[in-house]
Amino acid sequence: MKLTILAIIMILSQLGWINSAKAANPAAIRRLLETNECSGCDLSEANLYNANCAT
Repeated sequence: MKLTILAIIMILSQLGWINSAKAANPAAIRRLLETNECSGCDLSEANLYNANCAT
């Protein structure tokens, strides 16, 4: 019984981390990828790991 309660608490705590994630503005990311320019865009939370932003 204690193991079941512990497992439920662990799962619920992990779901809380998922909801707290931030995301960048999708329109700003799309503009950057399409034009390679986005002056004034806030991309601080954007995941641009495999983005090809070379000019």
